Amino acid sequence: MFNYKKLGILMLVAIFVATFALAAYSQKKYEDVTVTVVTESGYQRNSAVMAKNAWEEEYEGEIEIVTFPFGELYQKIMTTFTMGQAQFDVLIFPSGWMGDFAGGGYLEPLDKYLAEDEDFNMNEVMPIFRDRIIKWAGKTYSLPYDGDLHNIVVRTDLIDNPEYKEQFREEYGYELDVPETWKEYRDIAEFADGWDWDGDGEEEHGAAEAMQKGTQSYWMFLSRAAPYMAMPGQPGFMFDPETMEPLVNKPGFVEALKAYKEIQNHGLPGALNVNVSDVRDAFAAGEAALAIDWGDTAINASTLEGSEVQGKYQAAMTPGTKKVWNRKTGEWYEFEKFPSVNHAPFLAFGGWTAGITKHASNKEAAYSYISLLTGPEHSLKAVTTAETGRQPYRQSHFASVDEWTRFGFTDPDKEYLNAVQRSLSYPNSRPDLRIPGLQRYYDALDAQITRALTGELSPRKALDNVANRWEQITDDLGRERQLELYRQSLGLSPKEE
Repeated sequence: MFNYKKLGILMLVAIFVATFALAAYSQKKYEDVTVTVVTESGYQRNSAVMAKNAWEEEYEGEIEIVTFPFGELYQKIMTTFTMGQAQFDVLIFPSGWMGDFAGGGYLEPLDKYLAEDEDFNMNEVMPIFRDRIIKWAGKTYSLPYDGDLHNIVVRTDLIDNPEYKEQFREEYGYELDVPETWKEYRDIAEFADGWDWDGDGEEEHGAAEAMQKGTQSYWMFLSRAAPYMAMPGQPGFMFDPETMEPLVNKPGFVEALKAYKEIQNHGLPGALNVNVSDVRDAFAAGEAALAIDWGDTAINASTLEGSEVQGKYQAAMTPGTKKVWNRKTGEWYEFEKFPSVNHAPFLAFGGWTAGITKHASNKEAAYSYISLLTGPEHSLKAVTTAETGRQPYRQSHFASVDEWTRFGFTDPDKEYLNAVQRSLSYPNSRPDLRIPGLQRYYDALDAQITRALTGELSPRKALDNVANRWEQITDDLGRERQLELYRQSLGLSPKEE
């Protein structure tokens, strides 16, 4: 006769053992473990230290943080990889290096760890990070850490002023409002430039934009170029994913560079010497009607003590265009119906991510650190702390309005959150370039943009030079391999022979 009583006892024992095992896993300690983390010596160190303190208290292990200046970080990491050294367990690195790190086989896939991590909640990570930025060839190789992308900010005490609205309508023939297109952005900059429209006794300027060589200004240009080149449904906009031909000298890029050069006339004095820090300072000081930047300009405008524009500005998605270059037909596509404006929010830089090296000494401990670092609770504290430089990337970050109010925002949704969330969610948003040789490509772009901005070369000639140099770099690195990695970065399948 079957012993049901014995079966019941065995089932209870099994449940107890499983429960105990789950509890033990969730409470696992790493008393004798040291996890070595490498990152940049500025903002990223601050955030890593915040997580270090929390991790050491919870797991009773040790986190050792090694930092280098940004300009040295890539080479220091790659040297350990190419020499086969197991010097670092965790990398906090720009997502643009994913092609070198994941494509080179130096990172540990994280999917099996995520499958067992009930606290991380990947479902609430914004899809463009969850499905694109942290993946490579279908596998997850890092965790999202920073929601970088460009937005604009515009002074509402200008665009909401009834008198100025009337003046603008008479001069430009349409309503003064948050700019939807780069042409409208240019018109507002021209309208606001050179007079005291905010009553502070000083002349204001139109648009604050970084243009100084060697200071990340090429990303400002690329945000302007994206909607001219990013045809909906066509992946990528810097290279042709079928041939690896550079697209940087196509008509869309040329139009964007002409506009970028022209905005100097309505910008801060000495526009060619303006860097991103100058932009943030100028906007917070009330010196400009518009600015384009990562989230830092909006954050500074609301949270810096002494800001002159608290409660006087609105953030918005970067402007779009009424036409886009269709690389397949070789013609302009004019938007006459919905969406009428082609927006292509550009994830300039793409944010920082956190990954585990292939040869990490204790991968479980390393994963527990990056899970805490990028998980819901800690990351909310980090993105609402000025010293970290991190931007939101989870749905809970956008929903936690009270935390942003505590941070210093008057109206967090209007001044920051809505613009970022809309941009990250936009169907035609575009990730940054993520292939080997990234900085070589961008250094070439930076040099030629400057020659166009100074008038030394025409925009077309400057971009022809960029295209030629990009072809050389691609050949130096191996065209077939670059094409393969570029397609992987776009989530495309391998090209058929």
